[in-house]
Amino acid sequence: MIKDMIQKAAAVSALFVFAWFCLGSQVVHAEPASEYQSAYTKGTLDRNAFVHPGIINNAQELAWMKQYATGNGAKEPWKSAFPELKALVQSYYDRSSGQYIDFSKMGTTQITRANSGGFNDMRINASKAYNLSVYYHITGDETYAKTARDIMMHYSNQFEGIGSLKDGGLYDCTVISGVIAQKFCSAAEILIYDKYSGWGNKETKALIDMFNKDSGADVICSMARLLDWRNDVDGLMSKYDMDNLAHGHAAFTDFGALSYAVFAGDKNLYEKTVKSITASVSPDHTEGGASWQRKPKVKGTGGSLTYIINPVTGQNKESDRDMVHAIVLTSSLVTSAKIADNQGDNSIFESHDRLLLKNVEFMAKYNLGYDVSYTNTYPWEHHTKAITTFNRGYGLLEDPMFEAAYNYYRYNNSGAQGNDTYLEQLVNNRTILPEPISEDVTGMGTLLYSNPARTEVYHRLPEKKKNPKNTILADQVFALVSNASVKGDGRVAVKGKKGIISYPTPDWQQDGKATKEIGIKYSSTTKGYVEIRLQSVDGTRYGQYLTSDIEAGNTGSLLARIDLQNTNGVQAEAKGLIFNKNGNTGGELVNNGNKHMLFVVFYPENPNGQVEYSQLLLRP
Repeated sequence: MIKDMIQKAAAVSALFVFAWFCLGSQVVHAEPASEYQSAYTKGTLDRNAFVHPGIINNAQELAWMKQYATGNGAKEPWKSAFPELKALVQSYYDRSSGQYIDFSKMGTTQITRANSGGFNDMRINASKAYNLSVYYHITGDETYAKTARDIMMHYSNQFEGIGSLKDGGLYDCTVISGVIAQKFCSAAEILIYDKYSGWGNKETKALIDMFNKDSGADVICSMARLLDWRNDVDGLMSKYDMDNLAHGHAAFTDFGALSYAVFAGDKNLYEKTVKSITASVSPDHTEGGASWQRKPKVKGTGGSLTYIINPVTGQNKESDRDMVHAIVLTSSLVTSAKIADNQGDNSIFESHDRLLLKNVEFMAKYNLGYDVSYTNTYPWEHHTKAITTFNRGYGLLEDPMFEAAYNYYRYNNSGAQGNDTYLEQLVNNRTILPEPISEDVTGMGTLLYSNPARTEVYHRLPEKKKNPKNTILADQVFALVSNASVKGDGRVAVKGKKGIISYPTPDWQQDGKATKEIGIKYSSTTKGYVEIRLQSVDGTRYGQYLTSDIEAGNTGSLLARIDLQNTNGVQAEAKGLIFNKNGNTGGELVNNGNKHMLFVVFYPENPNGQVEYSQLLLRP
């Protein structure tokens, strides 16, 4: 019955879409007028209502990256950031690469809970399409534009819709839908802006149609319908398990909604989403059930800044889960803020006394290795009862949007500066720079979002170095957490009662053998000792690299203790054996797929003395 109604409604809706886009249309799916109706089904989409390009990239930023990334006019920081994108894009054409673009393996026709993880081919290839479009914009080589176009048209032709009546309803489909919408729409936006000859009205219409498809027998709704998740006029969102929107997934859905709205011209969806993100709502959630399934007390608030971010500490609703999820939640909010700002609306960046900046600062500070103020009282104990140390620091290398936030708060607004101390330290950290490319958000902010005002600052930064085999260079730090400084020759100097330095996780098996001993090249004017720790500055347990209660935030393992002598300033070498889980020597460190922040903690006997070290040595 409903399918018959849909077929009759399609012919009428096609006339409206024709008038809007001057193309003619075959509507794949339209809800009955008495239920849910979108701008697509009503034929009221209007791309002219928005600034283009204006999703994640604006015209000025696109001009800067094209001018400064490569060639005779290359300029920092774009110049140093471009090779990472180049290497990644080139790997897409290498059959021996794990990144090779293989159209025969692009099989997703329907997004369900079962296939909504990071392995989903549509999600992965949406990121590739965006990266290819950026690379095309910089180089002007249409080979890459064509591949991006072919990826998007491949999925446009075969995609059927979202959810499964047989497999978990709509749960988790929200995240991947947001990612795909943002990447595909941003990629197409660049191709249109650059007037790529292979992209015209036909391709734009096909992509918009794809987002509105609801044609599979087992499909619950279209992707565009899911992106409009706050509209529950038809009861669809209430019917299925959407509890994951309570702890951050709504932020993914929202940046996808804004991306689609700008690209397709859905002004109502855009305005509704921005209004909801910036609304003043309670952070309370409903008790009961598994902690990660606690629903907001007020329906539809899951993506709001004041629901997600604690206004006192700056933590977010994933801060007690793991840092990859916590950082990508922050990055999702920054993505939405960036899209709105490109449309001339800085309300997400600025609302609630710059609440988003408070969250960005919290994440930067904690993931560099500093202590932070934190609360685990209701409603901020959404997953556990403590701030997580799992993946602490690693999220900076996984799903970052810190550069987009920094370049807004520092350069692209007329408001007061300040309150970005740790954000500034993070984005100007040579160990981390350039900002990595992400498959969830865009990442690569050094290339995408930099401002020429950063050039002078960038040139003053120390040289980025590659750690030699089985070695950690002293100055390749995440942060000098306390009582430490980097000298001009790359050595780190420590003076005071307790010096703390944080590092990214090293490769524990560079020769295929486990690390059983850690050494240090140093000079000192006092006796003392140094502890090599994972995650926690103080730690609670000895030995094991991966502990059993990671999500409880209790992962401060002491890996080794090294005694230091007073060398009267002459360089020496000391070493310590790895502890086992019982706190005795004889342990070993192996790679296990998890990334943990490394802390080097100095305890000098005389706080007025000074320890200087140049290298940490990993030995089998």
